[in-house]
Amino acid sequence: MSKHLNNMALGATLTVLVVAFLARLLTLVGTFMLDPPEPWEVAIQAVAGAWLHGQPLYPSEAQGDFYGLLYGPLLFEIVGFTQRLVGIGSPLTAFPMALAELAALAVTFTTLRRMDVSRPAALAALGVMVVEISLVHIRGVRADAWLLLLAAIALSMLPGLERGSRWAAFGAGLCGGLCMALKISGIVYVVPALLTALLRPGLARRPILAAALGGVIVGFVPPYLPSGTGLADHLAFLLRLRPMAVVPALIAKNLRLFAAIQGAALLWSPSAHAGLSARLFAATGIAALLVLIPASLEYAGTWHLAPLLPATALYLGRTFSQAPTLDRRRLTLLPALCGLALVGIYWEATEGRDLIHLTALRAPGSVALSNFLAEHPLDSVAIGVSTSNKAWLLSLQNYQTELVTAGHPLLLTRHSWDDMATGAAADLVVRRLLADCPVRYFLMRPNEQFMQRPADSRITDRFLQLYALVDSTDQLDVWECRMSPHHPPVDRLAS
Repeated sequence: MSKHLNNMALGATLTVLVVAFLARLLTLVGTFMLDPPEPWEVAIQAVAGAWLHGQPLYPSEAQGDFYGLLYGPLLFEIVGFTQRLVGIGSPLTAFPMALAELAALAVTFTTLRRMDVSRPAALAALGVMVVEISLVHIRGVRADAWLLLLAAIALSMLPGLERGSRWAAFGAGLCGGLCMALKISGIVYVVPALLTALLRPGLARRPILAAALGGVIVGFVPPYLPSGTGLADHLAFLLRLRPMAVVPALIAKNLRLFAAIQGAALLWSPSAHAGLSARLFAATGIAALLVLIPASLEYAGTWHLAPLLPATALYLGRTFSQAPTLDRRRLTLLPALCGLALVGIYWEATEGRDLIHLTALRAPGSVALSNFLAEHPLDSVAIGVSTSNKAWLLSLQNYQTELVTAGHPLLLTRHSWDDMATGAAADLVVRRLLADCPVRYFLMRPNEQFMQRPADSRITDRFLQLYALVDSTDQLDVWECRMSPHHPPVDRLAS
């Protein structure tokens, strides 16, 4: 095969990877310049903002509110402290997460070079990692970018772990503890680093495990202290969550995606997978199996795979470095790699387009809500959980941060209700949230019903018994407690 053809193929592939990196960078910039388009982003910001105003991160059952989310306290502390600087609900809240993602790339590149991977091979592996980040869809203020960084830092301990260093084991364990403080299942993301070392023949495993356990404790416990929430409170909240169903389509999607990620290195050079590379490959596969179930539950997705990408970049970079030349089989893989990169570029372009479009669409609802809150500064106001999936990205739930910014307590988010919607929870809503009008006004989008996911006649009957529709515009329905002085209810059919 001619050297000229090889150079052309490599040049085209590297060009596509560079464009993919630039597209990803533009998306990161867009997330902290424009409004967040996803309800999860707003819910996290709202809970962190409510915490800044003195509300607990995880409401107790006795409290009867439904706004808690399953993330650990460290995420809300990061988001909360950032919002203290930039304002509750500001798109700039995503800035630290963007920095964390870029830092994860830098740490991964440094680790590759420390493992004697050539600079071109390390850059190529990093380019593929950027494409994979686009494919698994991480963004905004969620924990994924921090988990990605901590997984990369844990893997940077791998050279020390290979030598049996207890300090390296402690550092990897510390990363695992911090991952758990971000998301209770996050410990799995340091499995590639620790298990790769533990699989090494002749390594003294007991001291490594003891040091790693110490690191986990040191990383996991302290974030609970500034949050004002104890570990017992967090666990009690998690135990109240309803069991989530596994979605077969998500299992298939996650398996296909991870198989493509793992397969790239294996197909490039099967013979290069020996020693450290083989152990890292196996450890990452085991971690992926552990992640597969939580990644395939209701409301989950491929982003759960993101913190495994630094590990895939390490063995991909080692494979590139050990087999740098192009033969006929490897040359045929380059179009597939370019195809994946182009898909990633397309997704990033679509994301940017949606950011701009949805920011413009959100503006009228934001104005309507701000005007209502300004007209009722002393009244208790909450945003109702709606039933409709139509225009979910424009749901009134996406304005919760504005309610918190105006000083109103956060009582209810759809995400929390989706996670906790059981018969016992419905009974609690009737007894606590809909008892004697603790909330004067509930606001919803026009033609949406109150808390019907899942349907429960007790909630519907009590709400209609207690509240009347008193105003309806193209942006807001205003439901007022019948025990309060109010305008005559709106006849929707006549309007």
